[in-house]
Amino acid sequence: TGMIVDVNTCSVFSTFDTVLNVYTGSCGALVCVGGNDDDFTCVTGPISNFNSRVPFVTDGSSTYWVKVSGFSTGSGAFDLDFSSCVIAITCPADVVVNNDPGACEATGVALGTPTTNACPGEIISNDAPPAFPVGLTVVTWTVTDASGTAVATCTQNVTVTDTQNPLIGCPADAVVNNDAGLCGSVFTYGVAFSDNCPGATLTQTAGQASGTVFPIGTTTNTFVVTDASGNTATCSFTVTVSDNELPTITCPAPITVNNDPGVCGAAVAYTVTSSDNCPGQTVTQTAGL
Repeated sequence: TGMIVDVNTCSVFSTFDTVLNVYTGSCGALVCVGGNDDDFTCVTGPISNFNSRVPFVTDGSSTYWVKVSGFSTGSGAFDLDFSSCVIAITCPADVVVNNDPGACEATGVALGTPTTNACPGEIISNDAPPAFPVGLTVVTWTVTDASGTAVATCTQNVTVTDTQNPLIGCPADAVVNNDAGLCGSVFTYGVAFSDNCPGATLTQTAGQASGTVFPIGTTTNTFVVTDASGNTATCSFTVTVSDNELPTITCPAPITVNNDPGVCGAAVAYTVTSSDNCPGQTVTQTAGL
């Protein structure tokens, strides 16, 4: 708010040793803002160094009064000059950059240069961090006069985009035999993953979970790791379980019977039983009746 004002009697038309005072307030309750007798930067007038200059900063709402008098009993002609400069700032354009490789941030970000009115003695600063994290950071730019009375600000958005895919590592393909008595094998494995930013998650999209029974045959296990920015990586591996367990078969004990009446033989009933660790076994008679 406010502006930088310079009031002076440095003109060539000022012919005597002037004294300047600037006030704010009202009659009977004036408050001195600043004053000057001899300003040695005045080098244009006929009495140069005996002219006066008062720079001050307005507050944006007050009325200011300027009093010109002569030093001691000095009098004469004078020319009162005013110049002003509004403290204002326009931020550079918003910035979008990629993260540094292997980091969840970006360094060395070029923010650009703000636009100001180039007021005398103005100070420009910002609160930008040395490293910008992935995501949005709002940078505040500030311009002030030398005394810090007049201040103007603006904001600039800096967005760091995480373009780096996470890393994922599946185990090698595995070939195992079935566990005794099971039509499969309990198989345990681990999948490693990492990312440059926290928050990556691992999802299994196909296959069996670690520590469960893998069936006879080949099972393809597929995993996807997704980081907080939506970048992904995928890996797969297979587990092949071979059934190397023999089925069992039980025949009845030897049977001795008499012939059936009038028949040169006998009808004999018997049962053969079998079992296996996997369903689907069959019994085939290869000899006898």
